[in-house]
Amino acid sequence: GWSARNVARSGARVHAVDISSELLAAADELSAHVRPAIQFELGDAERLPYADGRFDAVISTFGVIFAQNQRQAARELARVIRKGGRLSLAAWPPDGAVQKFLAVIAKHSGAPPAEVSPLAWGDPRHAAELLQLLELVGEVFQVEGPLFHAVGDFLRLLRIDVQRRLLDQRHHVAH
Repeated sequence: GWSARNVARSGARVHAVDISSELLAAADELSAHVRPAIQFELGDAERLPYADGRFDAVISTFGVIFAQNQRQAARELARVIRKGGRLSLAAWPPDGAVQKFLAVIAKHSGAPPAEVSPLAWGDPRHAAELLQLLELVGEVFQVEGPLFHAVGDFLRLLRIDVQRRLLDQRHHVAH
């Protein structure tokens, strides 16, 4: 719920989705003090429980990358975001320390490997292919440096959009 809390603190109404009821319960508890309140909902990235074009922005911080069917998850992201909306995804690079860690776990777990690695989302070309297929974005880029700076930059942009939208609404109401 870290990203959800930060977006809500900017004044946005936030719906947070996870496939794990345990993680949702923990996030709900950690977020009880945040206003506006976050609506936590059980859901699958491949079948999001929302209407088409419902959201101005969608953030996934190391979440959607774990969907079994990456193309279907990308289609769902595109479906629920309004035309012209913002999408921000945080993913680990496919050749970094997390890959080495996951390789050690896989070696001892006996679980079959994923058809496509969740780390594939961290390759800008792979993410661009998934998302450009849907004509959702014009640019996919990799941010160097700490994750929190990258997510923080997105949150600042989102905060500006939210504030601008609120000002526009006040302006229309005043006339």
